[in-house]
Amino acid sequence: MRCGNKFPQPTSSEDAGIPSIDSFGDNSRSNQVTPHVDPSAQEVAPVQAGASSHIDSADAIEPVFNPVAGAVDPAATTVNPAATPVVSPVATPAASPVSPVVSPSPQASGSVSGAQNSHATSFFASKKNRNLAFIGAAIVVVLVIAFNVFNYFSGLIGPNDVKQIISSDTEFMQGGIIPSRYVAPSTYTVKDVVVEEQKDVTADIRTEYGNMAVGADSSHVMRARIKATIANENFETTFVTNILVTKTPQGWKGLAPMAVAPKDATTTPLKGVDKSDNYSSKVECSGSDLQNNNGTYTSTINVTSHDENWYGKTDYSWSDVYTFSNDKGWSLDHSTKDDPTIKVDWNMKGKTYDYTSTNDFFRHDNISLTINDINDETADISYSIASEPASSSSSAKSINLSGRKTATIKAQRGGNISVELNDADNGVTITINGGEKKRVAGRGEVDALVVSIETQSDDGTIFGGKYSKHCVMIEKAQ
Repeated sequence: MRCGNKFPQPTSSEDAGIPSIDSFGDNSRSNQVTPHVDPSAQEVAPVQAGASSHIDSADAIEPVFNPVAGAVDPAATTVNPAATPVVSPVATPAASPVSPVVSPSPQASGSVSGAQNSHATSFFASKKNRNLAFIGAAIVVVLVIAFNVFNYFSGLIGPNDVKQIISSDTEFMQGGIIPSRYVAPSTYTVKDVVVEEQKDVTADIRTEYGNMAVGADSSHVMRARIKATIANENFETTFVTNILVTKTPQGWKGLAPMAVAPKDATTTPLKGVDKSDNYSSKVECSGSDLQNNNGTYTSTINVTSHDENWYGKTDYSWSDVYTFSNDKGWSLDHSTKDDPTIKVDWNMKGKTYDYTSTNDFFRHDNISLTINDINDETADISYSIASEPASSSSSAKSINLSGRKTATIKAQRGGNISVELNDADNGVTITINGGEKKRVAGRGEVDALVVSIETQSDDGTIFGGKYSKHCVMIEKAQ
């Protein structure tokens, strides 16, 4: 027994005033529910002129209601090909309100699953339709692949890609752009990258692009104008340059080292210099500073150099001033260079130096110098000069001079010394103009002084001159 009520069957659609099926929506067959209406409680509106009430008997579906669920029971739905479908009459505006017995809410889309499955099954039952479906699926796959390939080869390079390219260039990150002769080595890091513009130059690329060699395997090449900032402990450099890159399965790759790319760079020093020109193998630097005078940078550093010289251990100390330029980095300012302060641990103290000649054509000389004490740049020196004519028949006079005076002694950069002794009482001036180590048979290396002696004593020769002597005086054995 079927649940639900059915209107009495009219003999014709015109007599019943049944409206056309065209007046219903698309869901009138699957989702429309026919409520029970008491025919005696309302008037039936007449059929509008020209309206058709014809329905194919194959489409007449008579739903059966489930009184518990309040919905159409698809399993109980029957199709009566010979039956005339029951259509709810349309009430006139003046008619009494209709109170349906069952008023279920329309089901969600696809509530009658059997109808949808039957449509899909009937579509794929046709070989032509199956072929069309396969062709459509293949087109979708091709479009997806084409889309991904397009994105891969026409993708733009981003700031992080450029940062990775710069960071992976070890030589560039070690050396940077600015010369760094006077600072300690420090590795750069990339602080900021901006890609100002980029262009696909794959079609224009040749074996060389500007001054930059290009790899032969570059099938997709982009030229990018970038602005980047790199910094280490010494400098911060912002530069603008063009780079050539290609995309690989591992990501973007530069086609030329960053060091060969022309750059418009501006560098700011972050600290002063760390080292100075090396005047010897042992140099110490300290007290470096950094001064900024309206964008002009200078750095002053204190330098100490240690040497082991023939006359003793020597410490040189001085200050160097460096100026900074955007092209050359730090450069020594020679205009501010002062003579160094030199401190010597003298090893000449207590030594005596002799000169003896017995084969001089005119004279035989015996000269001696003894350095009694040295304190910084002051030396206590004793001397004696004895000179006799080479023969008794010579008109030359004998010279005998001696004294002890305080002399000025200085060490000079480069391992030399200067000594000047003035003895006004005897009219004697002794100058030491350097020295060296000299090898002597049976003694090894000893000190040798280059000495000049000038006196006011008449030498008595036919030349009528004053006695003088230039000789090399050798350290006397102790």
